[in-house]
Amino acid sequence: MFSTKVNSLYTKLTMTEKKIADYLIINGADVGGMTSYDLAERLGIGQATVVRFSKKLGYRMFGEMIDDAKNSVGESTSEIIESDTPSDILVKLEKRTCDIIQSIRQSNDAECFARAAKLIDGARSIVCYGYTTSNLFASYLCELLIEIGKGALCESNAILTKRRVFQLDSERDVVIIVSKSGEKSESVGIAEYAKSRGIPVIAISNAGKSPLVEIADVHIKVLEISDRSVPSASMGTDVGVIYAAEVLAACVFQCNQKVYRRQYGNNIVAAFSERK
Repeated sequence: MFSTKVNSLYTKLTMTEKKIADYLIINGADVGGMTSYDLAERLGIGQATVVRFSKKLGYRMFGEMIDDAKNSVGESTSEIIESDTPSDILVKLEKRTCDIIQSIRQSNDAECFARAAKLIDGARSIVCYGYTTSNLFASYLCELLIEIGKGALCESNAILTKRRVFQLDSERDVVIIVSKSGEKSESVGIAEYAKSRGIPVIAISNAGKSPLVEIADVHIKVLEISDRSVPSASMGTDVGVIYAAEVLAACVFQCNQKVYRRQYGNNIVAAFSERK
């Protein structure tokens, strides 16, 4: 768990933060009961720095990070090596998937999903966007919202998306941006344009700071892990984005279950009617 979170953010950590991360990974067995003051003294850095580092990884309390680092000692790696059999790969990707879902659950306050769901529930129109592969997840979330009767749409083209955003009402609509890095200029540009028009922005993005996160009204945290041991660096991690999208859609449904259940039924009837 601790190493999974560190890997997801390592390239975005400062040199001091990498020093903290490396120390905890190497000395995890010996950090039990360590306070933020103890760790700061050991590394010769400020106490506030180590506390901010724990927050950056998504821990609510410093002690949670220490416990996680200690419990991570001896965990089998999920990195795939040349000698791995299909059975080994099955086990390793299962472990990675479970770790990522658990990390997302711990990194996100339930209130974050509640606020995002309230914005979507009250929206007349919802524009979803993701750049390249992230558009797959934006489209998936869009389909989930359409199924319960929300007026959602997803474009793969940034210019067309901005045109859709131009038609939105700042009092009644919302924009959802899916971007694991939070740094793609297309995604950031759409978020900036939406904000300039007073339209709320929900970001489903990496747990670290990014231009997109700075703009967003609500930030749902997911993990971005670079792993060169698999054919695709995101293999085994994309499930976290899907998990976040499904939790969000379910929270929207929960806002007004009676209405959404009826709309879902009407959509099913309409779909079968069109087949005749």
